[in-house]
Amino acid sequence: MDKKQIALNKWFNFDALSGVCLVLFGCFFIGSEEKSLGALVIAGGIFIFTVALVAEPICYVFDSSGVSLIFAFYKKERYLWKNIRFIRIGYNSTGHKLSIPTPSGSTFVFDGKVEGEEKWYMKHYVRKSIRTKHLIEKYWDGTVTGYEFENIKKKIEKWQGKKEKQIDAHFADEVVKAEREARARIREAAKPYIEKAKTYNLDMKVKFYYVTSDGEELNSRPEDGYIYTACAEISHSGETDEDRVVMTDEDLLYVRMTKTGYKYSENKKSAVTFTDALETVISVINEKGIEYYCD
Repeated sequence: MDKKQIALNKWFNFDALSGVCLVLFGCFFIGSEEKSLGALVIAGGIFIFTVALVAEPICYVFDSSGVSLIFAFYKKERYLWKNIRFIRIGYNSTGHKLSIPTPSGSTFVFDGKVEGEEKWYMKHYVRKSIRTKHLIEKYWDGTVTGYEFENIKKKIEKWQGKKEKQIDAHFADEVVKAEREARARIREAAKPYIEKAKTYNLDMKVKFYYVTSDGEELNSRPEDGYIYTACAEISHSGETDEDRVVMTDEDLLYVRMTKTGYKYSENKKSAVTFTDALETVISVINEKGIEYYCD
């Protein structure tokens, strides 16, 4: 049986403890001449405690399959490790502006699909602590980005040649094969639409890019996580104006760098979604002109 590891949410603990302390503090005034002050302090304590229950997860539950955010009143928010594309360091405060010491607002932000239906209260992050850092590094095979001095560290590692020594001849074999199969699948699916575009005096080119976590489009595989993406460029035959080229794209593979190589998850609906978009764009250009998209 998969053993579960629990990490407490420091902000929930802080808010809940603050609320309880205010209620107890307010009780001292109830029996004195300062009843109104006591009632006000108690109300403030109850309010803070209620906000903690409503706004923050009580704890985080980790296992080998994924991580769950456990709430007092809501359905748990769960992520599977295999569906998490990137994890980066972020920041999210609770809105407190207190002069007393409070927990850090640093978080581990998830870029990935939540299990089940997306709800308004879901966080998409785990509060950063020694415990959550340890459990993420234990269970997730990717590399967390966004740490301070990360860029300096990468430059030093590159200069020392550590990454080159680590990467052997088979480091990217799995993802190279997946990319090749994805290209073949998209090109085959796009053939009828390329021919259809020609009947309307349109040129359509399908290209493939590596899109990094900060949105940069590359023609070669980066050494960090990326999204392998198909992009169709549609224009009138002989068009030289880049502003009159319509582009539509679709994610094919979500790739992350691990300690042993590139790992990926596949967008299994990519061919259907991509060709649906091609059908729509070609039809709209034929009916309304390319100006519909370009002006």
